[in-house]
Amino acid sequence: MGKPFRPIIIVAVDTVGGFGKNRRIPWHLPEDLQRFKKITEGHICVMGRHTYNDILDARLIRDKERGEDKPITEILRGRQSFVVTSNKDMVAPGVTKIKNMGEVQNLIAADDPRQIFVIGGERMFIQALSWSDQIMMTVVKGKPFDCDVFFPVEILNKKWKIVSGEETDKAYFIVYNRK
Repeated sequence: MGKPFRPIIIVAVDTVGGFGKNRRIPWHLPEDLQRFKKITEGHICVMGRHTYNDILDARLIRDKERGEDKPITEILRGRQSFVVTSNKDMVAPGVTKIKNMGEVQNLIAADDPRQIFVIGGERMFIQALSWSDQIMMTVVKGKPFDCDVFFPVEILNKKWKIVSGEETDKAYFIVYNRK
């Protein structure tokens, strides 16, 4: 048996819980990207197929702009990543393909000190809520972004409590623990 599966959900949302539009993040918030990298670096990230494809596309564009043309061995540099997919034929450089989120538990040693983060998308967040004890949420200030996928924020006041938070000009960074 591997590491107990108690993933941390890490998500950025607009003021009504939206986090994506047309399979993209509808904002560019460098402070949140830096925070995400700092928190998850050296740890384990679990994502769905669409999230993986979005990260891969962005990574390929960024690498091309930098003039880098080398094989992708890590989709998120400095992190071990898993993608949940039922597509056996999917080619997924830089990640380990798994059939379901719980499979991570069997692939990580029980004494592995790394945290497991669920980074998206919508179905992954909904599934992870039953296993998670913590949510790290960025709320982007301002008007909603007309998103078409949402984090189920209505459950936050019922089953979760805020344990810490900070604010910048553009966002709130909130940590919730299960009540």
